[in-house]
Amino acid sequence: MLRLGMRLLQTGSADITSRLQLGDMKGENAVRAYTGDMLAVERHILATAEKQLLSQSVKEQPVAVDLITKIKEVAERHVEALEQEVMRTGGTVSSGFKASALSFLSMGVEKWQALRTERVSKVLRDYYTVLSLTSVSYSMLETTALVFRDAMLAEVAARHMKDVTPLLTEISEVIPVVTARDYKAHAQFSDEEVSEQVVRDVREAWSSEAIHTGHGHAEAA
Repeated sequence: MLRLGMRLLQTGSADITSRLQLGDMKGENAVRAYTGDMLAVERHILATAEKQLLSQSVKEQPVAVDLITKIKEVAERHVEALEQEVMRTGGTVSSGFKASALSFLSMGVEKWQALRTERVSKVLRDYYTVLSLTSVSYSMLETTALVFRDAMLAEVAARHMKDVTPLLTEISEVIPVVTARDYKAHAQFSDEEVSEQVVRDVREAWSSEAIHTGHGHAEAA
């Protein structure tokens, strides 16, 4: 799954970037194509989340169920809003982008039953990969919309980006909890004790102080 996630990052980013080269696509065409791409992304996230919530391994971890449910609900809102934008701008969902860059998510939909033998922590890690791409893609979509003076689409992209960011933060804090439970039978310490320490370290790593210094506490060392 990680290799497929990296392929999504590489192929998806290259595909989106190539679409926005002004020599190849200008004005409204760029806006339409990019909006259709993001709709394809959100549809795949939604379909994958719906299937994964049926997985027994996910059901056994309530914290994962709560998080994936949030991801599903956000994707539902995003799909509805982007469908309206696609209709307004006269665009379409890019089948090429869907077939190549999103093969990772497509596999998640078609072979979701494999999750019954896969650690839930890896499932959440892959969501982090996908949603990271989604977040930065929305920043690109907002920029593109503003460049071509589409204020409505820019507002939608900004709102969606703000929806995704808290999910990334929550995933980073839930993964230690789920990972510790994955290995509970082999642990020398309680899963709660381990996960609490890692969550503290994650929060410290993402603190405003660490981000602003650029090196965290490396300078102090």
